[in-house]
Amino acid sequence: MRAADARLRPALSPERGLPPLATVAPAADPAAQARALLSDPDIDVPSVLYGPLDRPQLIHANPASTTVKYLAALAEQAERDRRAGLDGAPLSRPTFTRVERDSTSLGGKSAAGTFAVVTLFVVTLMLAGQAVGTMAEERSNKVIEVLAAAVPLESVFLSKLIGMFGVAILFLAFWAAVGANIGALLPPDFAEGLSGIAPAIGFPGFVLLYILYFTLAYMLLGSVFLTVGAQASTPREIQMLSLPITIFQMAMFGFALAAIGRPDSWVATAAELFPFSSPSPWPAALRPASRSGHMSRRSPGNCSGSRSRSASAHGCSGAACCNRRGRSGNGSSGVESLPSLRHLAVLSLLPLTLGAAPAMPTGLWRAEGYGQLLAVTADRSVLYHVAGPYCYPDPDTEGAQAILGQTVTMLGPDRIAFSDGPGQTHYVYRRIATLPAACRTTRRWSGGDIARLVAATFVDLYPRTPVRERHRRQLDARLATVAADTVSADLFDRLADALDPLDDAHVSLSATIDGHERSMESGEAPTLRAVRLDPAHGPDPAARERAWNDRYRIGITGLLAGGGHLVAHRRILWGRIGRIGYINVLTMGGFAEAGGDDLPVLDAALDTALTDFRDLPGVIVDVSNNRGGYDSIGLRIAGRFAARAVDAYAKAPVESTAWQPFRVEPSPRIRYTGPVVLLTSDVTVSAGETFTLAMRALPNVRHVGARTRGALSDQLVKPLPNGWTLTLPAETYRAADGRYYEGSGIPPADPVAPFLPDHATVLARLAAEMAAAGTPTS
Repeated sequence: MRAADARLRPALSPERGLPPLATVAPAADPAAQARALLSDPDIDVPSVLYGPLDRPQLIHANPASTTVKYLAALAEQAERDRRAGLDGAPLSRPTFTRVERDSTSLGGKSAAGTFAVVTLFVVTLMLAGQAVGTMAEERSNKVIEVLAAAVPLESVFLSKLIGMFGVAILFLAFWAAVGANIGALLPPDFAEGLSGIAPAIGFPGFVLLYILYFTLAYMLLGSVFLTVGAQASTPREIQMLSLPITIFQMAMFGFALAAIGRPDSWVATAAELFPFSSPSPWPAALRPASRSGHMSRRSPGNCSGSRSRSASAHGCSGAACCNRRGRSGNGSSGVESLPSLRHLAVLSLLPLTLGAAPAMPTGLWRAEGYGQLLAVTADRSVLYHVAGPYCYPDPDTEGAQAILGQTVTMLGPDRIAFSDGPGQTHYVYRRIATLPAACRTTRRWSGGDIARLVAATFVDLYPRTPVRERHRRQLDARLATVAADTVSADLFDRLADALDPLDDAHVSLSATIDGHERSMESGEAPTLRAVRLDPAHGPDPAARERAWNDRYRIGITGLLAGGGHLVAHRRILWGRIGRIGYINVLTMGGFAEAGGDDLPVLDAALDTALTDFRDLPGVIVDVSNNRGGYDSIGLRIAGRFAARAVDAYAKAPVESTAWQPFRVEPSPRIRYTGPVVLLTSDVTVSAGETFTLAMRALPNVRHVGARTRGALSDQLVKPLPNGWTLTLPAETYRAADGRYYEGSGIPPADPVAPFLPDHATVLARLAAEMAAAGTPTS
């Protein structure tokens, strides 16, 4: 026992306060002897062990005693040593190496946050309370009457408040200087422990926020105490009047502490909003915000501007991904959150979690749409995919963490939203009580099971517009014939044959079968399909499409003065066609080199082009060959042609009525608000189509060309249980006029065949018409 105690005791924290181990020779009645030791008034014995080590008897008086558990552990260890024939000597010789952390620990951050909250309350209450005495003293010696006769009484109060605040700041500065240098006066071990305490946002931000909160809290409490002091003329009256205020503030501090323990509850929200408690609570952390399963645009056959909602990693992934994530644009979200102005009004400009780590939304959460379910515990998080009666975990074990790493907005105790940031789509989850039984069952997936899972996924998530719904019912019939014993190669062919007639540019299937990559993409534009089948354009479909793209660009550059300007990583082509400006945007993204930020490059290109167009009578914006990208990029470009803010469109998951609106906001940079012609074709797809909706909402824009492709919804990436990947649309977009164009495409106001006889001829005719009809507009 003593050998086991010598090994185990050093590993325990000294704060546990374990008493020394004492052994006593057993008497004739060990049980009675143990009870006598426990009751001995001359010594403090918290617990006693007696009997054989393999069946020890332990008695104790305190139900919360830790010593009795320690004795049980000692008995277990000693008995193990005896049975193993060990003499108690250590079997290993550990080497202890102390290393410095690269960042502050979670405990250190929490300690810094707690220090900020507590000291802010104590210092504010102590220093603001001094205003009572000074006001009462001046009232008793008639100084206040002299001052009131010289200046307005309100000015006296304000000047005293500001003066006392200056004294308070000096007080804080003095003790801050002492605290910054106190480490040199403390014992080395204690000072070393304090060095691990640091705020999560860094010391400069910590100090600025602390001063801001102290200023607001002091002004509030100081005003209250000054009012009390003005009513009192003796120290006794001051005590009688200030005591209720102090008690009230202590209650507010208790209220704030309750909010700290429940950061996402109504208690935390109430503590934020109530002025006298709002400086103290820290109900929400300074949260960042990537999330598994988010939607982003995919450009069919083109990596640039890709937009897919990966279920296993943030943003898009795979060969069709540009590794670009949601960019902040000029759109606005309809999901409510606590705006900073409201926090400022209640002395809570930012959550005062200066050091604490963000609270994890533990529990079970099911997405409103998208067929996803999150199971979050303190030590593990799992993402499940749900469709009909089926449920299975995401193959990527980090999928749930990618979701939880995004910007989080608590919409209530049982609803939460994740997003890439301001102006981006919000993905809402609601709390559920239990995990569905299917999620707790491990199953072997046959070929027939995979086919029925695909069918159930489309039933739950596919847009409900008439065209899409008709195609979905036909898909059900085709998948119902897949047999359970269908092997992988045949299964892929059957699924591809079933999915292709959907004619949806956001539907695809990819797999690795026997070491070979296989893929299927649906919904090719009729123009491109004809090009890829025409041997006159080249030896194979890919070469034919490249040749068509080259002729498209060469025809435009031959029309533009000086050949135009191909900028932004060759994604934007602009110039003049006579007296008409021309901009061709090939993708909604991909403007910067790999890894770069698109927005500065885009802004610079548009600044240059629109400066050149300033005095022209019209501009043509050509997205007839736009293959998609990011909605926020489209909104940002549309803002360059907006004279005022307008609603662009709204989006919602399938079978949801929670529409999230997006708006076109006038850009603060150079804009062109004269006549604009927007040119589209059946090649215009995805984010090119949402850009079309945004431009059509502007009164100075006329939409011409051909109907767009009709694939507006974001692309949801669904990993299947057999390792394959399915993509499909899972949202509905509603135009500003209330219409839906998913599956049918957006029709132009003025139909024009954009590629007949060739694109350059069409552009020349449009430019001539605009020049003849227009007058210079800036």
